[in-house]
Amino acid sequence: MGSSRNSREWIKNEVRRNPLFFGACIFALGAAPVGAQDQEDSKSRIFGVESSFLITSGLGEFGDLTGSGFGFTMGSTWMPKRSRNFGVRLDLSLNVYDRESTATCLTDPCWIEGDVVTSYGTLQFGIGPEWTITSGPLQPYLFATVGRSVFYTSLGLELCGRGGHDHHHSSNSCYSEASNNYHDDWGAVVRGGGGVRFKIWKFFQLYVGASYQHFGTRTYMVKGDLNLNDDGSVTVGKKRFSSANNLGFEVGLHWGIPGG
Repeated sequence: MGSSRNSREWIKNEVRRNPLFFGACIFALGAAPVGAQDQEDSKSRIFGVESSFLITSGLGEFGDLTGSGFGFTMGSTWMPKRSRNFGVRLDLSLNVYDRESTATCLTDPCWIEGDVVTSYGTLQFGIGPEWTITSGPLQPYLFATVGRSVFYTSLGLELCGRGGHDHHHSSNSCYSEASNNYHDDWGAVVRGGGGVRFKIWKFFQLYVGASYQHFGTRTYMVKGDLNLNDDGSVTVGKKRFSSANNLGFEVGLHWGIPGG
C-alpha cells in the first residue's frame, strides 16, 4: 500500500518538474496501436499516383534572368514489396519559367482581339527510387530521379472574341490556338527532394514537398530574346548559355492504390 502511494507521489513530482516526462508517457501509450495501424496501411499500398501545382525559383544567373516560374508535376510510385517502404518512382513535370504577351488586333475594325504569347519553359521526365520513411497518417518521404528534359521557347496566339459572328465561342471569351516552337535544347536532368504526405481520407493524401532540379549547363531563352518584327516575321535575338538549375515547391494530392 505504501509502495503504490510512493509511486504515485513520484510520478506527480516528475510531471510537475518535467512536463516532457508527461509527454513521453502519453507518446508511449499511443505508440503501439498507431504503429500497428501504420504497418497495416503500409502493407495495403502497392501503387500510388499523385499530381501537384509547382512553383520554381531559378538559381544563379538563370534565376537572375527568369525569377519564379509555375507549372505542374505528375508522378506514380510502385511498391514491389508491400511490407517495405521502398518503391520505384516515375515523374513528369512542366515548368513555365517566363512568359510574355503582345496585344494585337486581327481584324480592322478590331472585332477580334488577340495576344501573341511567348512561353519559355522546361519539360522533364525521370525514373528513380522513392523511400517512405514512416507510414501512417503522416508520411515523410525522399526521392531521386534521373531522366531527360528540354528547354523550349514557343510562340502562340490567344484569341478573345467580342461579339461578331463567332458561334463557337461566347462574347468576351478567350481561347488559344496552336503554337510554334522556336527553340529546344535536350539534355539530362537529375531531380531529388522530399516532402510530407498527410492522410485526409482513406487512401487519399495531401502532400507538400520541395525538390532540386539539376539541368547542368544549357542553352535557353528568356523574356525579350524572341523578336516580333513589324513585318510579321519572328527572329531569334539572343540565346543564353549557363547553368540552369532551380528549386521547386509543390502542393498536391496523392492517391494510394491498395493491393488487395
